[in-house]
Amino acid sequence: ESKKALRIEAAMEKQSAKFDTERETLCLRLQEEEKQTFILKAEVEHLSKQLESLQHQVRSCELSPTSAKIRSSVSPSRATNSLLSGRSGAAGGV
Repeated sequence: ESKKALRIEAAMEKQSAKFDTERETLCLRLQEEEKQTFILKAEVEHLSKQLESLQHQVRSCELSPTSAKIRSSVSPSRATNSLLSGRSGAAGGV
């Protein structure tokens, strides 16, 4: 019986050492995950502030009477058409 008790005790110590190693590994992984989470939260906060700033800029441009005049006088289709007609006129004249 004493040999059996020694074998059981040795097996328990081996299992305990295995659990300790696994716990240390998991703690290291947890630290890495927490570090990555901190970095990602900081990035989310930075991007949220950047988005808010850009939205504020867009709102202030939409409310500005000058920007409304500029947008209405320079439409993409008019600008493109005038550029194309200028090129074709120059090419035809050469």
